[in-house]
Amino acid sequence: MQPFAEPLEAFHRMTAPADWPEGLVKAYVGDSIASDFYREVAARWTTTPVRWCCG
Repeated sequence: MQPFAEPLEAFHRMTAPADWPEGLVKAYVGDSIASDFYREVAARWTTTPVRWCCG
């Protein structure tokens, strides 16, 4: 994780929300980016298909 610490800190510094709505947008977008990242990692980590929903 160490190689990613500074880029993540820089992202947080550059995108500091000025008010509550901006904070919500940052949280929503950040969560979506993280979800996409985790999905890609999981897809490459295993050879077993990953089911993302309850269907």
